[in-house]
Amino acid sequence: MLQASQGTGLAFIVFTEAIINMPGSPVWSILFFLMLLSLGLGSMFGTVEGVVTPLFDLGLKVPKAAVTGTSWVGRTWCYNREKRTNCEM
Repeated sequence: MLQASQGTGLAFIVFTEAIINMPGSPVWSILFFLMLLSLGLGSMFGTVEGVVTPLFDLGLKVPKAAVTGTSWVGRTWCYNREKRTNCEM
């Protein structure tokens, strides 16, 4: 258990074991899932805004929806490539 108490092991191993042992575990499981989902989406929005905002500050004359969509697709592709090849970018 010492190896799992840091990084992603903390969220997916230790916390889930704790949630299983809590009274009302289905409710806590749903809340835990929603928390992880909101953290992931919040990180993704921050990343996309960090890419899109400087481009528009430079005077890019492209529809914002196109640039935002391209950023989302590009990030998703890079993430999936990283998982398929077991390499870090």
